[in-house]
Amino acid sequence: MDPLIQRTPGRGMEALARALPQGVHVEDVADKCRYGALAFLNGVTTAWGKAELAAWLSGPYRDVTRFAREALDLAAVRNESIRKKISAYAIERVMREAHEDVLVMLRTLTAPDGGVGFAFSALGGALVSRCRDDFGESGWIPVSPMRMRLADRVLSLVAVDYLARPEDYESDLAICATCKVVAFDRTARSRGLCRVHSGSGIRFNSRPSIAIEDEALPSTQRRA
Repeated sequence: MDPLIQRTPGRGMEALARALPQGVHVEDVADKCRYGALAFLNGVTTAWGKAELAAWLSGPYRDVTRFAREALDLAAVRNESIRKKISAYAIERVMREAHEDVLVMLRTLTAPDGGVGFAFSALGGALVSRCRDDFGESGWIPVSPMRMRLADRVLSLVAVDYLARPEDYESDLAICATCKVVAFDRTARSRGLCRVHSGSGIRFNSRPSIAIEDEALPSTQRRA
């Protein structure tokens, strides 16, 4: 058996789980997934192009999908494909479509029990795989096969985070009606607007697990 695979208790049978690197907690994976998903969603609103998508794939996305072995040898192939084979227009169209698809799902997840179908799909192996850390905690990692839609790559990150803390999606997830910026911010959720467009002037709150770095924000809205 692969030494990175462990057997952990499942429902009525043993389930395979991938061992996380030493010192990496399942919550760390969920945090990285949330960051990666927000980086993509809020980056696309700033007119990302080919270069930005390649940087996301080789940066925040690979940073978390590296926990699944199939991602390790394929990241360079994906980035090379983006650079050489696909036109800038096609890349931008795919990103826009992926962005819209993910927003549709996020809106569903904000409703009570809205994520039940999404969770079953993710747990069926389409989006996530079981993992276990060296603290004895079980969790999930995003899958990253070669042939996977961009929207599903982002949704795999969302799935890991949602399965770890679904209550955040039901109570805090906000999508700005004006700019479509996504944040975990209860005030923004109640207003239906990000803090920039609601007039408060601050887009995200400061908790690291739910904040997005300045690099993913429009230059006019970065923190001073």
